[in-house]
Amino acid sequence: MSNYQDQDRMLAFAGIYQAAALVHQLATQGKSDTDALTATLNSLFVENPETTEAVFGGFAGLTLGMRTLKTQMNGSAPNEQRNMQLTQYVIGMIALENKLSKQPELVDRLFKKLSVPESQRKHFGLLHDNTLAGIALVYTDIVSQMHPKIMVRGSHGYLSQPAIANRIRAVLLAGIRSAFLWKQVGGSRWQLLFKRGSYLRAADHCLASIRAEDRDNHQLTE
Repeated sequence: MSNYQDQDRMLAFAGIYQAAALVHQLATQGKSDTDALTATLNSLFVENPETTEAVFGGFAGLTLGMRTLKTQMNGSAPNEQRNMQLTQYVIGMIALENKLSKQPELVDRLFKKLSVPESQRKHFGLLHDNTLAGIALVYTDIVSQMHPKIMVRGSHGYLSQPAIANRIRAVLLAGIRSAFLWKQVGGSRWQLLFKRGSYLRAADHCLASIRAEDRDNHQLTE
């Protein structure tokens, strides 16, 4: 991956927003968008991608994230459409990534620990409870020991269920991975103030590409 553009930075940032949206869905509804969840969690195990979108299996894997990014970053959108809880999750994941990146030994430990859920993924499948518990354990062992902690708000009935709690922790870890990616492709906090328009235009372009591909595939099956 090289020659990064605003589209790359938008995609990586959409990965953080997608994780935030998934956490909110799980915490408040007890379920989440399966395609988005799969793309987000798979990103933890992608090595040496040729493009930024390849981290998420293509543009379509970030549909939820790009739509969420557009709603949250569009200053002209009605306030009731924006969710400040999602913003708090995004800020929290970026802050934890920043802490992690300053401690290379912790990053090394994190990647070594991911070898266990990677083996579980190959044996059981990505969304199997054992795999999700394995990813969640990596989050608990390393990230949960750091500050600031991410406070997830939702229904106690859902948050108290171990399976949902594991999914939330796994998604948060993947969101931190997206924050790493965002920084890797040249993302920075000042861009969120001065390049918001570029992010929104890039999201519009990628979402339009997804719609066009869906139309083409529909025509081919008729």
